[in-house]
Amino acid sequence: MTRVELSRRPTLVSTPPARRTSAVEQFFTVVVAHERMGLPIGCVRTVFRAQSIVPAPLAPPWVRGLINLRGHVVTAISLRARLGAAESDEENPLAIGVELAGDTFALIVDAVGDVMEISTDDSIGTPAGMSPMARRMTTCVYLTASGILPIIDLHAAVFQSPERMGEI
Repeated sequence: MTRVELSRRPTLVSTPPARRTSAVEQFFTVVVAHERMGLPIGCVRTVFRAQSIVPAPLAPPWVRGLINLRGHVVTAISLRARLGAAESDEENPLAIGVELAGDTFALIVDAVGDVMEISTDDSIGTPAGMSPMARRMTTCVYLTASGILPIIDLHAAVFQSPERMGEI
């Protein structure tokens, strides 16, 4: 009997191309000087009315003062002032309690919005029309169905002085 050898060729299995999976991030939206912006949801702790803001002597101009947040004294920072916009004269402005570097801060805003889920694939370059200060305070910009959403760099908003913002 003759032995017939079957040739064993490697079988090529066609596999579909790997799908690129984009991450989805959540952002808390706020309005500051008529501009909608996003805050990383992981840093946001609470939304409240800032009552009885006590001025802080020798503080930078964007620090509105100190406030009591659930028994803790926290620094209140005006995002309007950080962006170079005129201050609002609202008596009890809205504030967002955020945690950053182990400390809690209150960011004074004009209005609050919803939590948005955004795909990282929707990131775009910084628009040319943004002010230099807004560019320095933005980590990235996303294109959403309702327009662009700049994401606030909390570290820059809280810790960086305007003189050093060019170094970010």
